[in-house]
Amino acid sequence: MSQGRPPEVVLVLIKSLTDVVETTLQVRRQDVHLVVFEGPFRNIGEAGVPMEPPRIPHWHYRQVGTRFD
Repeated sequence: MSQGRPPEVVLVLIKSLTDVVETTLQVRRQDVHLVVFEGPFRNIGEAGVPMEPPRIPHWHYRQVGTRFD
């Protein structure tokens, strides 16, 4: 995942992935461990070209982060 997302967005990702793993694999929540690795855009490619920073405004990320509070 590329760098630059607010901590609230990463929290939503972790909570959502944990929910999916818990339900799909029928494991205890405390047994789910995730590592979120954020790399610089210059090290990530899409369709053979380096990625650019996301164009989604930061206010959108803040709205997403409030869904799981």
